[in-house]
Amino acid sequence: MKLTLLLLTAPLALAFAPLPARHTRSVALSAVDRDSVASSVICAICSLGLTAQIAVAAPTTVDQFTLPSYDAAKGVAVIDLKDEVQDVNKKTMANAKARREFQDNSVEKTEMDKLRAIEAEEAKLFESMTKQSEEAKKARVKAEIEESRANRWKTF
Repeated sequence: MKLTLLLLTAPLALAFAPLPARHTRSVALSAVDRDSVASSVICAICSLGLTAQIAVAAPTTVDQFTLPSYDAAKGVAVIDLKDEVQDVNKKTMANAKARREFQDNSVEKTEMDKLRAIEAEEAKLFESMTKQSEEAKKARVKAEIEESRANRWKTF
């Protein structure tokens, strides 16, 4: 177990180990490239050792899937969810009824209701004033038309 843990953590330790500072650079391979090649080779060797250990430690027989016997299967009781479903349905219906019947009596709601009522009254007043204005305009136009007809022949 300790050897397996060591083999798993060795590549990680090598991957994060700081590289030694070298000031010279060769033409063929730099120091950084040599260090990365060396760490890659070490990782490959460790992983080969790990796979060999896993192959040796693995069991040689695989358990076959078998069905339970008839006697064991018929002894299992069926789970009855009818009562639980009814409880959940009752709870859901109670929540829905509470949401439907909920009345907000907060101060903000009452103020907004009063404001809406005042706005509705003002809208009715504005509509009636607009209607009266249109009727007065139509009456003026009608009177002007009648006057122009009456004075049509008096221009000579």
